[in-house]
Amino acid sequence: MRDIVRWLANCVERDGTAALATVVATHGSAPRSPGASLVVARSGEVRGGLSGGCVEADVYARAQLVLDTGMPEIVTYGPDVSFGAVSLTCGGKLSVLIESVTAKSFPALQQLADAVEADVPASASVSIGDGAALGMRSTTIRSQSGILHYGPELVSAFTVDLPSRPRMLLFGSSPHTAAMVLQGALLGYAVTVCDERPLFTTPERLPGAHGLVVARPVEYLLRELAAGQVDDRTVVLVMTHSDGVDLEILELALGGRWVPKFVGALASPASAVRKRNLLRQRGVPDARLCALSSPVGLNIGSATPEEVAVAVAAELVAISAKKTGGAEKNSTPPA
Repeated sequence: MRDIVRWLANCVERDGTAALATVVATHGSAPRSPGASLVVARSGEVRGGLSGGCVEADVYARAQLVLDTGMPEIVTYGPDVSFGAVSLTCGGKLSVLIESVTAKSFPALQQLADAVEADVPASASVSIGDGAALGMRSTTIRSQSGILHYGPELVSAFTVDLPSRPRMLLFGSSPHTAAMVLQGALLGYAVTVCDERPLFTTPERLPGAHGLVVARPVEYLLRELAAGQVDDRTVVLVMTHSDGVDLEILELALGGRWVPKFVGALASPASAVRKRNLLRQRGVPDARLCALSSPVGLNIGSATPEEVAVAVAAELVAISAKKTGGAEKNSTPPA
């Protein structure tokens, strides 16, 4: 829902209403997880998606009817193979709530959209109970000033959590970094690039970056750690092509009392061995060195910066899903 909440808010502000379809339950091999959403505007425009494309046409038609009547409904799609039936070819089931959203039915929609844009954690709940309660909404926003609740307490409800985006800290500015910025953004990270060279750390060279920081990398990471801006969802990727700078960052990221979710370094196999030995000499214990991914990225035969970025993204997905599958490491070009 994160990717469509601002557009939903804009549609409601412009037209007074929009239809929102949300996957509220799945069973078996469903194409999307609960929380996947699709918005249909009064104009007929569509954003988002609920499946691999097998149910969208039916949901679209139902959404237009809901816009006309204002009456929400829950539709369940499954592996129905009868002629003309709308079915899921993957064999699973999914239940979709289709509702008409207005400023009255979703009073905190604008606040929710603002929270998502500001990376403030929030959650949105909708009643899936029978009768008049179907489609009633409540919202919770966890701002720095406290927890704000909007709407009634719901008994039988489906809740979509919208946490702040995890951070990806990229150190070094190069074609590899530029390609990784785009992959990181696609995976939902707020990507910050840090390099001490202002000439190479620009929006034109690094399109899509959430933040650009011109500073000594180790000093920036020290500040972020001290400010509590690095947590167990943070990804640290070292791509500076300087052994000295790499070692400073890696020692700080791996040698403290806390280690980020993922620490990776771009390197050739020989360079990766050398870095590990030097880090060991600096006092980083082997238990922490095991957390270092270097050469970073799965072994998919990547060579260009764009291909290496795909390999790193694949490793991040595998780590997040805890399904490494025994994949080999990627031998990236020498650092």
